[in-house]
Amino acid sequence: MVRMVKKTLAWCAAAAVLAAGGVAGFHASAPGLRRGLPVAQVKPVLATDAVTDDADDPAIWVNAADPNRSLIFGTNKVKAPSGALVAFGLDGKTRQVFAGLDRPNNVDVERGLVVGGHLVDVAVVTERLKHRLRVFRIAPDGSGFSDISSLDHLSVFTDRSGEAAEPMGISLYRRQSDGAIFAIVSPKTGPGTGYLQQYRLEDDGSGRVRAVWVRTFGRFSGTGEIEAVAVDDGPGYVYYADEGNGIHKYHADPDDPEAAKELAHFGRTGFSADREGIAIYARDRATGYIVCTDQIDGNSEYHVYRREGAPGRPHDHSELLKVFAGGADATDGIEIASVGLAAFPHGFMVAMNSKGRNFLLYRWEDIATTGTPVLHMTNGPVLRGLLPGSKPPCEHDWSRHNPATVYRLLGSGDTLPKKIRNFDPSLSKDMLAQVSGVAILEVLINEEGQVESACVVRGLRPDVDPLLVAAVRQWTFEPARSGGKAVPVIMTVTARVPPR
Repeated sequence: MVRMVKKTLAWCAAAAVLAAGGVAGFHASAPGLRRGLPVAQVKPVLATDAVTDDADDPAIWVNAADPNRSLIFGTNKVKAPSGALVAFGLDGKTRQVFAGLDRPNNVDVERGLVVGGHLVDVAVVTERLKHRLRVFRIAPDGSGFSDISSLDHLSVFTDRSGEAAEPMGISLYRRQSDGAIFAIVSPKTGPGTGYLQQYRLEDDGSGRVRAVWVRTFGRFSGTGEIEAVAVDDGPGYVYYADEGNGIHKYHADPDDPEAAKELAHFGRTGFSADREGIAIYARDRATGYIVCTDQIDGNSEYHVYRREGAPGRPHDHSELLKVFAGGADATDGIEIASVGLAAFPHGFMVAMNSKGRNFLLYRWEDIATTGTPVLHMTNGPVLRGLLPGSKPPCEHDWSRHNPATVYRLLGSGDTLPKKIRNFDPSLSKDMLAQVSGVAILEVLINEEGQVESACVVRGLRPDVDPLLVAAVRQWTFEPARSGGKAVPVIMTVTARVPPR
């Protein structure tokens, strides 16, 4: 899972790959249908280095203070000594390998665990053949990670034996009320009732981390296994994929009065293979999308459901909104970041690619706008920071503003611009008949809510794009505010053709 401090990716040294519109060697199968929906084919824009043996599960850590040093974690799922946790930079290149893990399966990251009297960000791995977790401290500057496991106090499923004691899936949950951090863990196999276990992570008194059991919960159909687990921190829900049966939803807080009650069971039909990785695309605290993998060999597909449920029924996620594929082979784990940087202004998804032994990255705007229906995107400003030698997508008119004073990231309690006046582009009848889609533009909005400059990040057609820019320049907004004061901001907006 990804948490608020980690939801982004930088405009990276692989700009040439992004400009080319895809990853070399990418091949997607012909589009099909799932429950009457067309399968949209989305191209990845970046691939990480390959691991040595067997890639399995990704996680994303984003450093908001220095986004250029953010990390993508992935597991090399084999026995020791080759089993490893691997960190990749934002260019997809390997930054660090921690080997010697005994079949590390899944990994997740979380912010703000109290260790040694300090708040630290951690990556936690399931070490399957040792029947335990491993905990790693992520350096605040993104320079690497180090083991802070209390090895004698991280055993899980101690009441079970054999494969039922082997941890596979994991997701971390940070409780909003007190900041307590929990690991929700699934084993290789287990009973029909009480399949998962939940543990509180805490300092063992010596500056290392231990796990304390707090509950056992969760139904299992008995078909396949449960590996994919994802926690949605904001509203406090946990989702897990029952491979042959559907997606289950429970409260993530073990102290919730209805913690033992299953809230939803959806995604029961329409899958061709096992239900695998789950991730959350969060537009705000409550709305967005739940994405679940259909683990198809050669070209896995991803099913999209409404995060907030149906109107008036927040636990009704039964409607399948969209299906897309991305050329990844037999995907296990996926992860999504919902806040972006210049190269990924609306966030991105990472998917395990079995044949390549690596991970593929997809822009959320490509996922949202390729095929039908068009999904919503976060429309927030992007984080400051570019990799050395890289360029932002737009050169704005700085005649009235110092670039250093224009906001690209607003803090908690600040407000984004809100559009109050729209202006449609002046398109000819031929243009309207021939062109359709969603363009993405980056805009500089001043303290009065006026669009001072705009440029196309992703266009529709060379003769149409300038008309979209001209229209967007006439939009007006309620200005962004920081600390109650109106401030200039750079953000991305979308323009649809034909206009609605």
